[in-house]
Amino acid sequence: MIEAVFIDLDDTILREKESAARAFAAAAAIAEARFGIEPEAFARRVRETARTLWYLLPTIHYCLRIGISSWEGLWAEFDGPGPDLRMLRDLKHRYRSDTWQGALASFGIEDAATALELSDIFCRERRGMHQLLPGAEGLLRDLQGRYRLGLITNGAPDLQWTKIRGSGVEDYFDSITISGDAGAAKPAALIFRAAMEGMRAPADRSVMIGDTLATDIAGAAGVGMKGIWVNAAGTAAEGTIMPDRTVALLGEIPPLLQEL
Repeated sequence: MIEAVFIDLDDTILREKESAARAFAAAAAIAEARFGIEPEAFARRVRETARTLWYLLPTIHYCLRIGISSWEGLWAEFDGPGPDLRMLRDLKHRYRSDTWQGALASFGIEDAATALELSDIFCRERRGMHQLLPGAEGLLRDLQGRYRLGLITNGAPDLQWTKIRGSGVEDYFDSITISGDAGAAKPAALIFRAAMEGMRAPADRSVMIGDTLATDIAGAAGVGMKGIWVNAAGTAAEGTIMPDRTVALLGEIPPLLQEL
């Protein structure tokens, strides 16, 4: 019998990739209006430049361990204790400036003031978008009170708390575990064990719900949890990672919990 339900945040109950894409598009629209740059090409170049520079930073090993993406580095504040977050705070302005200037320069434009403007637009747009995916709020309302609910999410603490509070889901959860606080990202066993300990939930009576096989489902299986894969795109499962159940819609989950 399932007693504890753990849920992933980004792209399981909250729009992450789509929100980032919309923020890039808002900045790209300015580049198009001002310089005639094709917006999709510019947004793609910004992402490519950000990723290249992200991997050159001295903090890359920490970011990979915690699960902070290059595009998140373009708007995170990196508040919090510890030398790694302090270093990221020190580096963030230069990283953002170099990313946006580098993207513009690849189209033959040298304009530091516009690069700063585009960076600010991206940050403002992304910070204003914290939309839940269809069925997410209904799922949380349905499960609250029937199960102990935990959130397990990868990322910098300030970034994830901005999303959690901005989307209004904080009060649904009995426990919230963020990789930046736990010291390791999914699929590491450390973060799953920390989450279970936080709710005194035994693994054999716990289930993880997430959209990513390699992190959510594999990580849960590694500590003895069951896993429900939210596969909205209908992607074929690859490799040896096998969820206990697969759903296309969040609303399909509640009756499945009684079967596990």
